[in-house]
Amino acid sequence: MINFQEAIQSIYKRFNKISSQKIEVVSLSDALFRVVSEDLIAPIDVPNFDNSAMDGYAIHWDESDTRTFTLRGNIQAGDQHLPEISPGETYRIYTGAPIPTGCNTIIQKEWAIESDETMIVDESFTIKQNLHIRKSGSQTKKGSIFLRKGTTIQPETIGLIASFGIAKLNVYAAPKIGIINTGNEIIQPGENLLTGQIFNSNQFALSALCKSLHLEAEVFPSCKDELEIIQKTIETSILTNQITLITGGISVGDFDFVSVALENLGIEKLFYKVKQKPGKPIFIGTKNNHWIIALPGNPAAVISCFHVYVKTIIRLIKGISNEPDQQNLDLAFPHHATIKNQDGFRKKAGLTHFLKGYCINGEVTLLHGQESFNLSAFNQANCLAIIDEETEIVNFADVVKIVPFQ
Repeated sequence: MINFQEAIQSIYKRFNKISSQKIEVVSLSDALFRVVSEDLIAPIDVPNFDNSAMDGYAIHWDESDTRTFTLRGNIQAGDQHLPEISPGETYRIYTGAPIPTGCNTIIQKEWAIESDETMIVDESFTIKQNLHIRKSGSQTKKGSIFLRKGTTIQPETIGLIASFGIAKLNVYAAPKIGIINTGNEIIQPGENLLTGQIFNSNQFALSALCKSLHLEAEVFPSCKDELEIIQKTIETSILTNQITLITGGISVGDFDFVSVALENLGIEKLFYKVKQKPGKPIFIGTKNNHWIIALPGNPAAVISCFHVYVKTIIRLIKGISNEPDQQNLDLAFPHHATIKNQDGFRKKAGLTHFLKGYCINGEVTLLHGQESFNLSAFNQANCLAIIDEETEIVNFADVVKIVPFQ
């Protein structure tokens, strides 16, 4: 059995070995929440021409100039044929319109009085050259990096990319995920619950967790505790999904067939069992560039292990992770918070604990209901607090690593 740090390190080492990242071209309309696989270089200056930042008047200004100008016409956004502005004359100009030759200043509309084809600038306002002119390249220069490799594309980022005229871009392929639940006792919500049966919460939790990461999840029918059915379902999932998640059946009972099925399918074990609570009987392995993660059956353990292990693998495949130092757990889990519980927390040494917590303003409250079967605390939880393996006492205001849910 390995410890938590060794488990995370082994994931990074295996990932580097099997090179699980794939790159695909997507249209801008399909790029939301994808991760760019290369630095994006500006193909043009933005803005790509000098333009007006205000509705107002285009003038040529010199300190000795009069504040009275002859009005000659209009310059609108998109105009191609522009006049040349001479001292003492002006054109109405509108926001975004190109700056004509001879113009070195824009007088905003509120500063001016217009009458009988004349524009007069109020004496109370100070006029300076280049006032209200957006210079070409003032946001981004052509040839500069405007979006770094590994950046997740947000709705606002879509607008940024579009402003450069880019219609298609290279992103990391998002992994498809298969979800397999096992157990004779599992029934679906809405069915009639008999003694000894439980509702299938793991399927819905895992499916929702995948959706929250904007990933496709293929949910397979729940498998009875029969080796042939379990093995065939896992084999089918591996054919179409880069990550296969299995819940239940990974322990060593007489009817726990997942381990046997994985061995029969030639899954290369990365590790089985970690010194942690909850989720000690977790299995992670690979076949080619496919990841197979067998989770315990307890619902809270499933959710906790998803946030700690499955999301780590997803970040690597999606290109979000910057390949942290395999010896430094703080780089893989960089978030920290101080314990808010006045009584702190006590445990025995020997197991890393993942505790449901509520974190706000850098302080985390450890919640009641930490058992591996208990889902009630997830109504409040927004993170897991990681309590190190050898730590026995965590006191008020101690700093711990946390895994935010969002």
